[in-house]
Amino acid sequence: MKRMSLILPLLLLICSDVFALTGFGESNIFDINENTLPVELSLFNATIVNNNQIRIVWATQSETNILGYNIYRSFDYDDISDALLITDLIQSTNTSYSQLYEFIDNTIQLSGVYHYWLVCLELDGTENAHGPLAVHITVDEEWEALGAPLSTGIKSIYPNPFNPSTTVVYQLKHPASVSIEVFNARGQLVSSMSRPEWKEGKYSWVFTGQDQYGKTLSSGIYQIVLTAAQQKSVRKIVLLK
Repeated sequence: MKRMSLILPLLLLICSDVFALTGFGESNIFDINENTLPVELSLFNATIVNNNQIRIVWATQSETNILGYNIYRSFDYDDISDALLITDLIQSTNTSYSQLYEFIDNTIQLSGVYHYWLVCLELDGTENAHGPLAVHITVDEEWEALGAPLSTGIKSIYPNPFNPSTTVVYQLKHPASVSIEVFNARGQLVSSMSRPEWKEGKYSWVFTGQDQYGKTLSSGIYQIVLTAAQQKSVRKIVLLK
């Protein structure tokens, strides 16, 4: 009887230690039912299409209560807090069958490493991020070869992405009045300049990332339109803060 009285406290002490180590009374990762996840992702990949396009592909085995998907991109940084939203909401299918999605990023204009995140948005507002995927791409510069004839249009924008300013380099085959307009993602004119160039040649204009009233613009994708001698040249730029 005396031996049992010694064993019983020892057993209680061992059990209490086991409960403490396993988090007794609290849920843990082994309690998660995989079938309850809103998205079962089976593929998330990024490949280079050509020298200024990257294809993002992802596949789901099932979807439940999903509003859609967003893709974020960051240049040279693998932190999503520095990433820029580069898509409108991509609608989900919410089916139990396998679905394949694709998005082509055609706004690449600068060589370097791009990081991509796929963010799944649930109907209740919850966001789940997958990634990042890192893609190193080398963009062919469009500088004219030495001695080659001039062609009217935008030849280079550097840096891009930019913060706080970027330089637009353009050429004129013949003298012309030039206008450069900057539009935001909604198609609204945010900045512009115009000036006559009295001879053919290469010129530049510095865009300071401000609107016509001197207000600093927010991060986002903008479109630059150069008009000269009834010719238009269009490029996309990214303001990344």
